Amino acid sequence: MDGLQEKLVVTSRSQRSRRQKGSSDGSAQVFIEYGESLKISQTDFGIFISYDRSVVEEFTFGENRLVTVGPIEARRVSGWEGKSFVVETLDDSGTTLFESWHLDSDDSVLIRDIRLSKGDEESFSLRQLFDRT
Repeated sequence: MDGLQEKLVVTSRSQRSRRQKGSSDGSAQVFIEYGESLKISQTDFGIFISYDRSVVEEFTFGENRLVTVGPIEARRVSGWEGKSFVVETLDDSGTTLFESWHLDSDDSVLIRDIRLSKGDEESFSLRQLFDRT
């Protein structure tokens, strides 16, 4: 199938976000992108997420590859787990960045969960809720 299958533009409701700060020895946090609004486009092969119309992240379904930001490298895997799109990025210190996106039960709110952890210790967590427009 050619072209985009679906486009979703959403706007953040930051007052409903939850954030816990902590320390992390890893560099995985450099792979976190933020935005007040998202535009999500899906093709047969992947998802493109545009943050505030400036930064675009591309995730290929079933990817397992090395990703870089400047000199920082990490291993990234992504794919569907049920109705959630999940991305895990593991840096060389063993810190994992976990991100998942899914729609709520009535498909009106996009929920994005972000966690940074090393082993069993979670150092950062954030939940963003975006209204579908």
